[in-house]
Amino acid sequence: MRLIPFSLSLLLGVSPVMFPLASVFAQAEDPASVVVNIPDPTLEAKVKEELGIGDRQLTQADMLELTELNLSYEEYTESDVRIQSIEGLQYATNLEVLELGDNDISDITPLQGLEQLSSLSLNGNKLRFVAGSADQQVLEALYAQSLQFVYLLQQRDETVSEIADVRDPMVARIVRGYLDMEPGESLTKADLGELTDLQLLYDWSTAEPVSVDSLKGLEDAINLTAIEAGGRVDDLTPLADLSRLYDVSITTTEALDLTPLGGLEKLEYLTIGGPVTWDLAVLESMDNLHALHIEGGHIVDLAPIVARTNLGSLTLRNLGLSDLSFLTSLSHLYQLDVSGNRLTDLSPIREMTHILYLTIDDNYVEDLSPVADFSGLRHLSFNGNRVSDLTPMEGLAELTNFSADFNDIEDVTPLAALSLLTSEVHLQGNRIRDISPLGTLPRYAVLYLRNNLIEQVPTTEGFSERILFLDRNRLKGLAPMPSGMRYGYISMQANQALLADIPYNPYHETIIGVQYPLVIEDTDADGMDDAWESYYFGSLERDGTADSDGDGRSDADEELAGTDPEDADDYLTVSLEYDFDRWVLRFEPFTPSRTYTVYWGHALSDAGLQPLTGISPRPEGYDGGRFELPDLEQPPYNRSSPDTPFFVQLRIEHAVAE
Repeated sequence: MRLIPFSLSLLLGVSPVMFPLASVFAQAEDPASVVVNIPDPTLEAKVKEELGIGDRQLTQADMLELTELNLSYEEYTESDVRIQSIEGLQYATNLEVLELGDNDISDITPLQGLEQLSSLSLNGNKLRFVAGSADQQVLEALYAQSLQFVYLLQQRDETVSEIADVRDPMVARIVRGYLDMEPGESLTKADLGELTDLQLLYDWSTAEPVSVDSLKGLEDAINLTAIEAGGRVDDLTPLADLSRLYDVSITTTEALDLTPLGGLEKLEYLTIGGPVTWDLAVLESMDNLHALHIEGGHIVDLAPIVARTNLGSLTLRNLGLSDLSFLTSLSHLYQLDVSGNRLTDLSPIREMTHILYLTIDDNYVEDLSPVADFSGLRHLSFNGNRVSDLTPMEGLAELTNFSADFNDIEDVTPLAALSLLTSEVHLQGNRIRDISPLGTLPRYAVLYLRNNLIEQVPTTEGFSERILFLDRNRLKGLAPMPSGMRYGYISMQANQALLADIPYNPYHETIIGVQYPLVIEDTDADGMDDAWESYYFGSLERDGTADSDGDGRSDADEELAGTDPEDADDYLTVSLEYDFDRWVLRFEPFTPSRTYTVYWGHALSDAGLQPLTGISPRPEGYDGGRFELPDLEQPPYNRSSPDTPFFVQLRIEHAVAE
């Protein structure tokens, strides 16, 4: 049980001692006595670090000791800032290798006298290598002396291409991966011109998801046709002139102006998402838009969607929609996904029989009759609603894919005639007792029937060799199949069935998964299931009051929670979070053979708490569960004042046999 209460450097651009270098040596023959001033504090700090110098000033003698120096920004810590000036490096005349990648350098003239320099890295700075530029003249002078390798620059016909201004290091890294370039190698505008498809959601070298902040520099990806990015992107201007783009997908946490996309005449697919306010006025100029997908946030005005009558695919998820009447003008729509909203009524789309793929997951729909005439419907998903009657589905003869997890369904007879259901059939978390009507479905249809009230698997031919997921039901065993038939793959974890109850056919292999019984057996009345107690402790001698792993939770509490009593890091976790437009109570683990109830109140006491009715837990993730709570700001839950406390409590009990 767990309770949840609610030296200031002045950059002058002149030599450090205000005299030509020759004059310095004329006045002081010993380089150790000549101070070198480096105006950029980051550069000065890195040079001192390389030389092992503390607080004292740098001298020309110090600079002569440098032969290799790595000043690339990616080598710094998060607290560092990028180098803006390399003034002072002209005294490091013995430098052979110098790395300056991903800084803010705009002038490399201090390098022109470094006659020993053979390797130079300059990616991601603010340099311009075009004919006649000062930067290119310096580079050509270095080539004439000793420079052999210029990492980070691509040469084109013996001339150096102009470097692209890709400002986000993660974008640069992913682009290099696309182009099979070396890490840190400079990206030129010609390089970006080779891109046709760019996905910025994962770092392909690590397979880890990434976040990008800026698309700056991609304006040079002139051949780009598709881009997908997520993170903190707040400016789409770099995409404004990419005339070949037909697919744009952006997920962001920042306010985002979609106007720069208005001139993309070839744009057909647009996906946007994130907890922001969306102004869709730009849609009015997108005459070729075929698919629009929006997930999360708030839409200022739905009118621009209504105006796009040529839309074929529309996704509007987690937007707080309560009425679909605005969709009726979309006469070409064949795919509609309105999951995660506040819908109770599908009547507004009754005449939209041209829809072939319909998804309405996680809403409050009770009646499917408005889709009864969708004779061409191929995909229907309404997980997490309140549907109890499947009769309107009897005429959906073209349906091939169906999902209705976590509703109030008891009778599956209306599905019996759907002869094209050859894919997966999801009916988990309902109130189904009799699955015999499903035996007429095509044998290749995989039946997901976890968390129902099923007590028996039919032995009719329709269930021979079928794949069934029957975990967390009330199965007590499997009756023998008639001669010539056999069970297929059956998963039946957390049922009342025991291994001894399952018939064994030595001629046919049947794969069956079985776990501990649904209703516990506690012969010593210590509050712990005998099978669980024997598994962990080897006997029934424990009384449940001990704390075997010293985590502050008794063994009996661990058994009730479904956690390991010998592992202090394994314990029940509960959290209350605001997920889009509703409060969600999450907990882990979600243990079979338990009853979970949420209580609420304004006083933290048994007398002050009462159960939340009309909600039930749903599996989430690998072994977690969740409750979607009602609107706690409405009667009778709302507080009389902002200072009134609000408490939510999760209670767990052993399931009781019916």
